[in-house]
Amino acid sequence: MATSLDINLLPAARYAGRDYPELLSLHAAEPPRRTARGREADRLILYLAVAGNAPLPPGKQDQVLADLSKLFFETPGSVTAAMRRVAEELNRLLLDRNLHLTSSSRQGIGLLTQAVLRGSQLYLAVSGPVNLFLVAADQIQHFYDPEMADHGLGQGRSTPIHFFQAGLQPNDTLIMAAQPAPGWSTETLTGLHGQGPESLRRRLFNQDITDLNAVLVQARPGKGAFFLPKPAKPGATPSALEVKELPPVEMLSGTAVEQTPAIEAEEVVVSSEVLPPSEASLPLALPPEVSPPTPVAPEQVAQVSADQPAPVRRASGLAVVMAALARVTAPLAAGLRRFGHGLGSFLARLLPGDFFQAVPSTVMAFTALAVPVVVVTVSSVVYLRLGRDAQYETLYAQAEQIAERASEQTDVAARHADIETALDLLSKAEVHRTSPEVQALKGQLRYSLDELELIKRVNYQPAIIGGLPASVNITRMVVIDDDLYLLDTGRGSVIRATLTSQGYEVDLTFQCGPTTSGAVIDIAAWPPGYKPPARLLALDANGNILFCQPNETPKADRLTPPNTDAWGQIKAFTLDLGDSYVLDSPSKGVWIYWRSDFSQEPSMFFNDEIPDMQDVVDMTVNRGDLYLLHADNRLTLCFYSDFQGVPTRCSDPNFVDFRPGRESLPLIPPTPFSQIQNTLPPDPSLYFLEPVNQSIYHFSLRNLAFQRMIAAENPLPSGNATAFFVDNLQGYVYLAVGNQVFYAVLP
Repeated sequence: MATSLDINLLPAARYAGRDYPELLSLHAAEPPRRTARGREADRLILYLAVAGNAPLPPGKQDQVLADLSKLFFETPGSVTAAMRRVAEELNRLLLDRNLHLTSSSRQGIGLLTQAVLRGSQLYLAVSGPVNLFLVAADQIQHFYDPEMADHGLGQGRSTPIHFFQAGLQPNDTLIMAAQPAPGWSTETLTGLHGQGPESLRRRLFNQDITDLNAVLVQARPGKGAFFLPKPAKPGATPSALEVKELPPVEMLSGTAVEQTPAIEAEEVVVSSEVLPPSEASLPLALPPEVSPPTPVAPEQVAQVSADQPAPVRRASGLAVVMAALARVTAPLAAGLRRFGHGLGSFLARLLPGDFFQAVPSTVMAFTALAVPVVVVTVSSVVYLRLGRDAQYETLYAQAEQIAERASEQTDVAARHADIETALDLLSKAEVHRTSPEVQALKGQLRYSLDELELIKRVNYQPAIIGGLPASVNITRMVVIDDDLYLLDTGRGSVIRATLTSQGYEVDLTFQCGPTTSGAVIDIAAWPPGYKPPARLLALDANGNILFCQPNETPKADRLTPPNTDAWGQIKAFTLDLGDSYVLDSPSKGVWIYWRSDFSQEPSMFFNDEIPDMQDVVDMTVNRGDLYLLHADNRLTLCFYSDFQGVPTRCSDPNFVDFRPGRESLPLIPPTPFSQIQNTLPPDPSLYFLEPVNQSIYHFSLRNLAFQRMIAAENPLPSGNATAFFVDNLQGYVYLAVGNQVFYAVLP
């Protein structure tokens, strides 16, 4: 029977705050051409996690689940009979493996979840302490067998298994969790029904959860396809928006599990850098924090002391080139001479005596000129080739030795200098030749340098499906739930993009700007419950405002000006605790509209002391504290006071460096910041955009202590970054470069 449900599968495996996808094994399969009686309409999902200190290697996990899938479709009869046979076979395999590993005190206990979808009917089989939550439109069901708390596969001859059954409708979500997040319950999961896969992933797999092993199974109207996130490249952050149809499952020939090779103990030996200690007691076999790689030079590289320059272990480039050139060109010239002499003698015997007299003088002249040219050309090619190779070898050897010295440095400044010197040498070596060894060493050095500089690199992904027109220039961004609002200064209006399973899709019906008198210059989220109802507030330089929300025409209004003649060139505004703050150039002030009541005259933020406002480029407010960003990278911090006799006070504090070796020193960014944003609890912070290097700086709120710099791991378009937004609640960072918008997981 054909089904009309597509299935989105979203797995997550995390330990100590880091993602380890290899510790979660997931397999989905459609019925093959030939199935046993009763399996024709079944679609199968297998989810396996291994508890203990001997998890299966990733390749073995995939092989085992593929074999079990084949076994399921070869088993006739009822669904429960086929599921029971799968659990029994995996129990036998894991038990045999654990018996092999007894002498090493290592054991792996299988936690298996089987989900079979037949039309809209869902059959579930659980082996081990796995929690299942079914989020439906009318209710949330929690499936869990307390008797499974101490039982799993591979512990004994009997096979623990418990069956559940439920209906599955479009937009329902099944959560299968071998290790659920703390706080998941039927109460806390209320309100998730109908949300998109990316929204669900943000809500359930947010960065605050340090330990997790779960899979989301979401039903969508469709044609009966499975969808699974693309596997991430090694070392890269997987994109939540990169999804594709699950490729056809390759079945193994022969009888499924009976022909699986025996799993010997040596097959599962994994480096101690990945597996936890055998005595560790963990809910799942998840790895501890893995130390970052450090540069390791080959054994033949001589040790270099910290007070000596790196010796060169190869001959100088010029000496190598000249020696090699002499070795190559000398026999080459002699060979050419012998060849010419022999060829002349041979032709003299073969051809008539007057043959050479008949050869035109021009041909003879050309030959006389061509032979030296050929010799010189060959010699030049050899010289250039050997010259490049010798220069490459010399520069790489020096970089390698200095990198080794850097890894042994205890002085932070000396280590920093050595790393930069080695990177400079590698860049010069790449002029002559690129190679995997250079790229590997550069990667290690950059990782070490990032550690010293407190740089966190993220893998930015394109956010907008299909991109934006070339005429668009994004200068402000606001994220509200699953909506992304982009201020386009090219048109002076706002673009709305909504989150889908494929990325952010532009809402062509959304209207917000320009105003009746000009372009929108700034935007902010409008507080829920405020009047008039809206999602976004947009403002132009003349004080005209728009209340914008999807599917409706924006409502226009105007700010009531303060009681001053100098007013009407607004540069920025922001909201804090429901109050609106407006930065106006002519009046040299920041004006407060209490409770965002724009019909009332605003209050001046400053009283006796007014700081320099001429070069302020942006501002933000946090609980009444005002942060003014100047064009020269100064930051003015003002504390508001409405008490009689206590004035509002301002100061220009320094950014405080907290990088190793520079603690408590003033931090001076290489280029000026252009935008500022504060984030809300649980991590209230200040973020600044450094446009030239397309970086985002993170500081603490009160003492402006430097926390980290967020930079791109992958290449971004050339040009200055034009806007950014940090969504610390959902755990994402957004960056715009002109008309191109990117997003990444917030580190």
